[in-house]
Amino acid sequence: MTANAFFVAAEFALVTVRHTWVAELTRSRPGAATHVRRAVAKLDDTIAATQLGITIASIALGWLGEPALARLFEPFFASVVSFHRAAAHTAATAVAFAAITFLHVVLGELAPKAVALGQPERVALATARPLLLFGAVFRPIILAMNGAGNFVVKRLGFVPPTGHARVHSVGELKMLVEETQGAGSLDPVSAEVVGRALELTERRVYDAMVPRARVASLDLEMSEGEIVDRICAAEFTRMPVWSRRKQRWIGVANVKLLLLQQARTGRLRLRDAIYQPLTLSRGAPLALALRAFRKRKQHLAFVVADDGAQIGIVTLEDVLEQMVGSIDDELDLREGERDARMSRASVEKAERPSLP
Repeated sequence: MTANAFFVAAEFALVTVRHTWVAELTRSRPGAATHVRRAVAKLDDTIAATQLGITIASIALGWLGEPALARLFEPFFASVVSFHRAAAHTAATAVAFAAITFLHVVLGELAPKAVALGQPERVALATARPLLLFGAVFRPIILAMNGAGNFVVKRLGFVPPTGHARVHSVGELKMLVEETQGAGSLDPVSAEVVGRALELTERRVYDAMVPRARVASLDLEMSEGEIVDRICAAEFTRMPVWSRRKQRWIGVANVKLLLLQQARTGRLRLRDAIYQPLTLSRGAPLALALRAFRKRKQHLAFVVADDGAQIGIVTLEDVLEQMVGSIDDELDLREGERDARMSRASVEKAERPSLP
């Protein structure tokens, strides 16, 4: 009975234990994690070992336990009830079988399963080492069993599994986040951030970009006064620079550098503050855009269509807002002021058809 309970607990614990917990335990307690990591890494062999152990223990329990209990019950039926000896033996055997089955299911199956599902980490730590030893002793039998099982699976037209590690889809991960929040282990703000971060894998650059018609740009041919006016109206740190001759953006101007230049020299030289930004395809995943921003240490990228035409911009803030929601600071305009600014920009665009 104890052996059966051990193998059942080991099976449920090693199947249930989180791989992330095993990885974390490997970093914090490498010695304690060694056996669990080995058992989980070869889960097919591990599960085969538990199944072999459960089968051996169950057969042994029925083989030894049923006759022993039958001998205990047989005198009772022979003395209390006027049974023929053969009838008493049959009744005792039936009662012994029922008792063994009940004890086997409760103590050998249900109880260890409940413990393993409730505390898979502790049970995995306690059972991994002896289970690996059992698997090493019976390795030839386990390999033969796995081979025979895979052969049967193939003959039935299925592909034998290569492991038991489960890969969750984005939708399943979002459901796990919701369940974790519902259980009180994750606050609503963190749950929202995690959920949006998962959605980032499904979003594209065009979901976050600012269309070209709405981009506040500087004109390479602008006078110093016009540059200052445009900077003050837009209130952005980085602004694309438009070339009328090329009819395209030729770079991005860092407004801080422009203002520092003016403070030091008394002049604004737009060309000296221009740098070449990232260029991203409109269909590129936002996760890729975020990685590119971090790698290049930039905050703004030009967005191009399939034919290479510039159709807008996307900023690091735009990408982050897809994860955490709107990010406003003390300089962000109220909705009415923003509408008024956009109206002024539309008038300027009508007066300057060459500007984006």
